[in-house]
Amino acid sequence: MLGIVMCPVHETTTHPLKRKLVAILAADVVGYSKLVGDDEEGTLTLFHQYAEIVSELVSSHGGRVFNTAGDALMAEFSSPVEAVRASLAIQREIERQNESIAKHRRIHFRIGIHTGDVVVEHDNLEGDGVNIAARLQSLADTGGILISGDVHHHVLGKLDAAFESLGRKRLKNISAPVPVYRVLPKPRSSLRQLLRRADEHRTLAVVTAAVVAIVTAISLTSSPSAIWNTIASRIEGLPKEPSIAVLPLRALGDDSQEEYLSDGLTTDITGELSRFKNLFVIASNSSFPYKDKPIDVQSVGRELGVRYLLQGTLQRDGARVRISAQLVDAPSRRQIWSDRYDGRGNDIFAIQDDIIETVVARLAVQVNVAERERIMQNPTDSAEAYDHYLRGRQQFDLYSREGNARAKEEFSRAIELDPKFARAYSWAGYAHLEDYKQGWADSPDTAVRFATQAVKMAPELPRRSCQRHYRY
Repeated sequence: MLGIVMCPVHETTTHPLKRKLVAILAADVVGYSKLVGDDEEGTLTLFHQYAEIVSELVSSHGGRVFNTAGDALMAEFSSPVEAVRASLAIQREIERQNESIAKHRRIHFRIGIHTGDVVVEHDNLEGDGVNIAARLQSLADTGGILISGDVHHHVLGKLDAAFESLGRKRLKNISAPVPVYRVLPKPRSSLRQLLRRADEHRTLAVVTAAVVAIVTAISLTSSPSAIWNTIASRIEGLPKEPSIAVLPLRALGDDSQEEYLSDGLTTDITGELSRFKNLFVIASNSSFPYKDKPIDVQSVGRELGVRYLLQGTLQRDGARVRISAQLVDAPSRRQIWSDRYDGRGNDIFAIQDDIIETVVARLAVQVNVAERERIMQNPTDSAEAYDHYLRGRQQFDLYSREGNARAKEEFSRAIELDPKFARAYSWAGYAHLEDYKQGWADSPDTAVRFATQAVKMAPELPRRSCQRHYRY
C-alpha cells in the first residue's frame, strides 16, 4: 500500500516595492577612457579628488550620492531646485579646479537631472526616473547640464540661470519622448552685457521689450533670478539676421489622417528656409509644441526668440489642396503678408516654393542667384512618391517598432515611384538606423547603404530637418 506524505505548504509573502518621488542627478566624466589611456595614474588621482568635491557639494545641497560606478555617479535630492543648484556649483568648482591643470589632463563632467518616481532597493534607487537622468547626462555637452521638462517646471524663476529648450528628445529605452532643456548659468553680473546685446540689435521693439521686462520684473518681485529669466526670455539669443519660426500648419476638416501632410509640409518649409545662410530659422521640433493650441503671436515670438512667425492652415478634398499662409511680425502682432493657394498633386511643390520665395523677399534676405536655384529644386517630380514620403515620416515619429516598420514600407514605396528621390533614401536610412539603435536589427549596414545613396544623389541634402535622428 502506497503511503502519501502531505508536506506543509509555506506561503511566500511578497512585499510591495517601496517607492518615492525624488530629483535624480546623474554625472560622468567626458572622454574618461582616453584620459586614463593617456595617463592612468594621474587621471585616477585627479578623478578621486574631483569625485570628493562633487560628493561634498551634493551633501551641502541636501543630496545623497547613492551609486558610483567607474567614472559615473548618481545622487538624489528631495528638491529639484537644490539638484540644479548643486549641478551649477559642481560645474563652477570643476572649472575653477581645472584652471591649474594642463589642458590635456583636465577632467570635465556632464550632468543630467530628472524628477520622477523611483524604486528604493536598500540604499540604491532604480527605475525610469534614474534611467532618464542617465540618458540626459549622456546627451549633455562637455561641462554642460541638461534637465527634463519636469525639472524645468519646478525650477523656472527660482534660480539665477537661463534655460534653452531643445525640444522633445527620444531617449534610449524610454517609451515616450522627453522635453529637454539646457541650463545656461547666467549670474547677475552678466545682466549689463545682456542689455548691451539687446541695444546692438537697434530694433525699437526689442529694446522696448527689454525695458518693459525690467520694470515689470522689479515691480513684481525682488528675486534676481526672476528678473534675469524675464529679461533673458525677451533678449537672449536674438539673432542679428532676420529670424523666423514656422508654426505647424493646422489641418482643417474631420480627417485626422491628413495631419501627416500638414506636419510634413511644415517641416519641409522649415528645412528649406533654413538653407538660406542669411536667415535664422528655429528648428521645427521647437515649433511643434504649439500645434493645435491657441497662441498669442507676441508671446510665441518671445519664447522662441524670433521676430517673425509663419502660420497657416491646410485642407484637402480628394486630389485638391488648399493652403492659407500668413507672415506676422511677432512683437507688434502686425500681419505682413497673407495668401491662399489652391492646387492639385504636384502643385504642392509650387505652393511651397511660392511661400518660401515670398517670405525671403518680405524679410529682405540677401540671396544670390546660384543659392536661389540650388534651394528651389523640387525634391521629386512625383506627387504620389512625396505623399508616401510624408506618410513615412509621420510613422517614423511615432517612435515605435510598428511605426518604424510602416515608415520603412512608405519610404520604399516612395523610392519605387521615384528612384531618384534622395530624401526618401535618406529617411529610409534613418528608419533602418533606428532599427539598429533599438536592437531590432543586428547591423547598421542597410542604413549606411540608404544614406550613401542619398548623399550620392544630393550632396547638399538639408541636414537640419532630420539631423536629430543620426545620433548614436
